This record gives sequence, structure tokens and C-alpha cells, in this order.
Amino acid sequence: MKTKCLLFITITLIGLSNLFAQPDFSNPILNECCSDARIHMDSIINNAPFIFEGKLIESDNQSHKANEETCFRSYLFEVEKVYRGGTRIKEGTIEVIVTRSINSAYSYSQVGFGFDTWHVLLCKETKISGIYNASNELKFELFYNEDRYFSCIRECKRIKNGELKDRNPYYTGLSVQFETRYGVRKFFKKYGLTPEKPQPSPKLKSSEPKQLQIEKSPYYKTKQEKKEWVEKLEKQKHILDSISNQNLKKIKQTEIN
Repeated sequence: MKTKCLLFITITLIGLSNLFAQPDFSNPILNECCSDARIHMDSIINNAPFIFEGKLIESDNQSHKANEETCFRSYLFEVEKVYRGGTRIKEGTIEVIVTRSINSAYSYSQVGFGFDTWHVLLCKETKISGIYNASNELKFELFYNEDRYFSCIRECKRIKNGELKDRNPYYTGLSVQFETRYGVRKFFKKYGLTPEKPQPSPKLKSSEPKQLQIEKSPYYKTKQEKKEWVEKLEKQKHILDSISNQNLKKIKQTEIN
């Protein structure tokens, strides 16, 4: 009888502990039975003022001091699609800041941003000045950034035992996981959000020839692009030298005549 009573009490205590336990938001796969996790995620998506797709193209990997309590790291993204805030997010680049408490035990690497990989970022404006001169004047920080839970979805490689398992990446974040980008976009569509092309940026428009705009580009996405830019610059220099030489010959010929 005592054994049965002890067993009943043990089972009851386990049930109560599971009932009142807080959800583990670090788990990349959402447990549909965990209503708190769903509410938490819904709240972030519904309230984040800016949501956009982009690729990470630059980060200085340095921690900067914002004030006595907060430090930050800056990331430069190239905007590809905009879900929310399209009237204020323009094409080109945008700076996203990840803040940390100076006494935080969590590192920036846990955010999981990867170079030249696809992300969906849920952001808000920040008063931190940042470090980059992006084409978008707005400076953003992640809308939610607590401990190991971040308001972004990122592209991840399938790696097993240190080797690339599959060339097809998966996408994870906000306690959910997707197999394709289409799955990510379909997920946001349930919230009435559809990705659209960003509006043209006046900062990118110029009356100068296109080749001069390329010359002033502050970054290159690939080594091949940089190589092509150098080759183009050399051709331009050669043309300018030819024109200068022709003009010099004309001047000399005029002096002789």
C-alpha cells in the first residue's frame, strides 16, 4: 500500500513539474504542444517593426562598448527582400547590431550569423551609432535578444563529424526549423507577411557612369567579383592613357605646324 502511495505521489509531482516548467527556447524545433513557446514566437513576429531578408557581407568581429552596461557587435547585411517596414528599408546595405550585457555569460557566436548566407532578421531601431556607413541610414538591432534566443532565422549547413553532410542547407531560428526558403516564406505568409523587393535607395543613384560606381563599391561579395573589378579598372586606365597620349600627340603636331 505504501509503495502504491509513493508511486502515485511521485507521478503527480513529475506531472506538476512538467506543467509549470518554462519552455526551452534554445531548442530549434518548436514543440507544438508548448503553447508558451508559440505565444512567445507569435509576439515577436507580430510586434517586430522591421522584418527583412538579407545576406551577411561584413563584420569586424570586434566587441564595442555602447555604455557602462552594454557592449555590441556590428554586422553589415545586403537587403534582398522586405516583409515589414518597406517604406523605410531601401535597397543596398544595412547595419544590424547585436547587443550584450558586459557581464553576460553568452558569446556573440551563439547568434550563428554566417558570411554570405541567407537570413531573415526581425529588428527594431537602435540609438547605438554603429561602425558602418551603410546605404540605409537606419541602424537596427535584433528585436529580441535574450540569452540564447534571437529574433532571426538563419541558413545552416548540414555538418556531421566535421564534414559537410549535404549541400542543401536548412533554416532555423525562432524555435522552428525549415528545409527550404520556400518553407520560411510560407511560414511568414501565415502572419500576413509577403517578401517584396526593397525600394530604390537615393544614396545608390548617381549621375556618374556605372563603371565609376563599381570603382567606389566598398566591398566585394566574392574573390571573382574583386578580380573582375581590378580587370575593369585596368582597362579604364588603359583607355584614359590612350586618350591622353592621343591628345598629347595632337598638341605636339599643332606646335610643329
